[in-house]
Amino acid sequence: MKYETAKKMLSWKVQLAIHCCRRKFRVGKGSPPEEMSLIFGIGMHRTGTRSLSEYLNNLGLRALHWPWWCERDIGKCLERDNDADVLQLLEPLFYQYDCFLDVPFSGLFRELDSRFPLGRFILTTRDSDGWWNSVVRHWKLDDLQSRPLDPAEFIQYRLYPPRDKTIVSVRDKAIQVAKFERHNLEVQRYFGKTDKLLVIDLADTDKNAKVSDFLGMPIRPYPHLGAGEGRHG
Repeated sequence: MKYETAKKMLSWKVQLAIHCCRRKFRVGKGSPPEEMSLIFGIGMHRTGTRSLSEYLNNLGLRALHWPWWCERDIGKCLERDNDADVLQLLEPLFYQYDCFLDVPFSGLFRELDSRFPLGRFILTTRDSDGWWNSVVRHWKLDDLQSRPLDPAEFIQYRLYPPRDKTIVSVRDKAIQVAKFERHNLEVQRYFGKTDKLLVIDLADTDKNAKVSDFLGMPIRPYPHLGAGEGRHG
């Protein structure tokens, strides 16, 4: 394990311990996140989530894109089959950041909406074939190479049938595209016509204006981060 990775994971364990002590002894830490307008990017990975995260950072917000250091603990929660445990596990992060994107947040949009009534949600989308081709390249899938889902990824992919599929191969295009399209549909059905949801397409040329208008913030140039600039995107 590389030094920086080990350092980040140790820091996370310390955060968890401190947070548990504060909760046990009821020591305050500012306004609870339930009273804040947290922002959640709930588009599936490979829909420009990393670029959106960078744009939110450029607006002066604190954006978190895929908390990889939580994967092992998320896996333990999944073993117990308790989604409430996942939100409780992630709770320290809700005090540290303003925006949360990519997995596992995209797979918890209903729970997050219930927990954070003032929250706002951004669904990033793209054309289905382009999405799948990006996934294949990103995960380096081919006729011989398949890939097990990480725990945070499984939280997203298990939402739609087949829910117990944990291995992805290049032959799974129909299954995975159906999950992708179902997610985009279910999110929009869930939020309906409320003003809590913004939908932006990767091909939109005015993404910056749409996001800034949704958040009531000034417009900045929109970044375009490539696939090589992060494990998820």
